[in-house]
Amino acid sequence: MDKFTAEEYLKIDIANNFGKDKLNYKDRIKWFDSQENLESLTSNAKEPAMFLAGVLAYRKAIKGEAIGYPISLDATASGMQILSILANDPIGAALTNVIDSDDRQDAYTVIYDIMKEQTKGSKLERDQVKKAIMVSLYGSDAGPKELFSTSVLPYFYKTITETIPRVWELNTLFLGLWNKEVEEYRWTLPDNFHVVSEVHNIKEETVIFDGKPITVKTKVKAKNDYGRSLGANTIHSIDAYFVREVVRRCSLDREIILRAKAALCYFGSSDTVPNNRVTKLWNQYLRTGMLSARILQYLDEDSVHAVDRDVVWKLINSLPTKQFTVLTIHDAFRVLPQYGNDVREQYVNLLKELGQSNLLGSILEDLTGKEFVTPKFSFNIGGNYAIC
Repeated sequence: MDKFTAEEYLKIDIANNFGKDKLNYKDRIKWFDSQENLESLTSNAKEPAMFLAGVLAYRKAIKGEAIGYPISLDATASGMQILSILANDPIGAALTNVIDSDDRQDAYTVIYDIMKEQTKGSKLERDQVKKAIMVSLYGSDAGPKELFSTSVLPYFYKTITETIPRVWELNTLFLGLWNKEVEEYRWTLPDNFHVVSEVHNIKEETVIFDGKPITVKTKVKAKNDYGRSLGANTIHSIDAYFVREVVRRCSLDREIILRAKAALCYFGSSDTVPNNRVTKLWNQYLRTGMLSARILQYLDEDSVHAVDRDVVWKLINSLPTKQFTVLTIHDAFRVLPQYGNDVREQYVNLLKELGQSNLLGSILEDLTGKEFVTPKFSFNIGGNYAIC
């Protein structure tokens, strides 16, 4: 993973907000360095307010003044990233920067370019194709129909199924898991976060208003013969776990880590029942193959016997050397510039852990009641531009 100084991260952030976020890091820095009057470019920036805020922060930083300005690093198509790893799809992983290449990849543009070539004469926009990809990978059938004409729609499905075939197969699998006999789905994530996804249906009632019958439609929790939300809710829940875990790993209090280290060094006997939270979190690790840093908050001399010390030590040794605050908006992570390397590393660590986990299998088991063992991701996860 390429690493940068705080000053370079400020330059990258300013370039991103101008609209240069699809360039390689070095080219963004070169673009910044080639500008003589950044302030004059504000009205042309993709994000004018953030661009100017970054420029003003940079002016203060080079004077040696404190800025308090957080840069923003966004995941590149986080939904497709997660689906690619779960589906063991190397193409999708490469297009979303999970597998490193020399260039910053853009899955939406690649698929857009293929469609544009296949549908010569049709008026296609990148944002149109991007929206169709996003909603279709979350199970939507209506979205692509609204975005494309009947003549173009088959090309969209042909392109997406051929470009990211395993991702599409997993998307289809989720659609086939729908159970018309249940009113809710439940699954548990590595940090013991319990997801409850209710099934809804439309209830119609007739009421009399001003002497006239009016039909009132209400969404209620009820069985439904058909639904397309399982894939979307599953991937969103993993995405949310990533956000919680990045924040947790970056901001975990040093005292908590020191206490956990002390517990790991304790080899005496204990007659006390282990902390219930430690037991639950460890059991989730055994099921999913992903260990949440939340376990460090509860680990003590009584519960250390319930865990594999080497696994916990590996987690501790992967944490940043200094704690810092992370602000998040969905899959965008905002940190002070000096922590850019750390937050990128933590996000990539989670991608790697997901690739070697059985998280998908554990979720499928929760959804269906049947045991699943899913294959591990068989390609090297790098992630230079996983969040950028």
